[in-house]
Amino acid sequence: MSIKCSYLKKIVTILLIAFPAFATVYGQSNKTTYKLVKTIRGKISPKSIVNCGNNLFFVQNMMYHHSITVYDSLFNLVATISDSVKPANFGYKDITCELHGSPVESAATKDGKYIWVSNYCMYGAGYTNPGCDTCCKTKHDASFVYKINTKTYKIENIIKVGSVPKYLSITPDQKKLVVSNWCSGDVSIIDLSTEKEIKRLSIGRAPRGIAFDTASKYAYIAIMGSDKIIQLDLENYHTQTLASGLQNPRHLCVQHNYLYASLNGEGNICRINLSSHKVTKLAVGKAPRSMVLSASKNKLFVNCYEDSKVSVIDLNSFKLESEIKTSAYPIGICLNNENKQVWVSCYPGYVQVFDEVGSTTDKLVGSTTGNYKQSLGGAGNPRPNGSSGQAK
Repeated sequence: MSIKCSYLKKIVTILLIAFPAFATVYGQSNKTTYKLVKTIRGKISPKSIVNCGNNLFFVQNMMYHHSITVYDSLFNLVATISDSVKPANFGYKDITCELHGSPVESAATKDGKYIWVSNYCMYGAGYTNPGCDTCCKTKHDASFVYKINTKTYKIENIIKVGSVPKYLSITPDQKKLVVSNWCSGDVSIIDLSTEKEIKRLSIGRAPRGIAFDTASKYAYIAIMGSDKIIQLDLENYHTQTLASGLQNPRHLCVQHNYLYASLNGEGNICRINLSSHKVTKLAVGKAPRSMVLSASKNKLFVNCYEDSKVSVIDLNSFKLESEIKTSAYPIGICLNNENKQVWVSCYPGYVQVFDEVGSTTDKLVGSTTGNYKQSLGGAGNPRPNGSSGQAK
């Protein structure tokens, strides 16, 4: 080891002793690289993208195109699904007109046969108070989630939920669908055996990301309009704060005994030990938004909306492994079945596909630990060509 390296190591050691709440760790990691192989364009404004489990990729295009577009593994457009529905055909006899939705996020069943899609708001007769990211009115219209058959691409059912349903997720046991309703500040819990809403529970300002423990007993919900993540008991509906001091927590993922959260307001992600509730933070880039886990590779892929990149995290070390440069405003992300291809939706109108191509060795800077209070940022209106603070 050189004299300079030895000297630096001593300084790092002194800093770790003097400031234990802020730890910078140096280490070696195998760095995987990625190559852009396809950019998909068309009549799209892709807010999110999901692989339904059989290498069919569903892209939600909000109110800008009133559609969901579906692509196969060869990048072919195989279906364009209109968000137009007639609620009376699904039992809502008091709504006699045709409505348009605004597909924002989706969640696939484990068998890949169905995908559930949230609609930011509805358009049509009687719907005069649409929601917005700032929730500027005292009351906003309720919206619907759709159940779509992934073979026929037909909408088979719709269920009324709260105002501005953004995220939705299915419990691991496939029994419940949980929907976060941004403007009404609550979550809808839907029994998937009856396809009925069985509970709507006030949860806090601007709820968004949802994840579950492996036993399907608890839901973890990011309250993006605050600084906390809550734990919801899905049996008795009791809630408690799991972690606080997190600036605008947005997306959540669970693996083993850890909950991972993107912290949109502070440029970090965090890892929460579900036993001890210890919070460890890692800087990844500006405005981290959606994330996806690769369980087989033990990696986490994080969209950094304002940095036009995806940060790839090695979960063995909880360090930044590599970065993938993207077009502007990457907002949605998923993997192919083999976990060797990263599909990224960019809000201005692109889906970019990256192949894993190889590995190198690189030095990394590590993580910060602690649980810090920080001020909250405001949310803007959703726009496909948005800037910071928009399209939450």
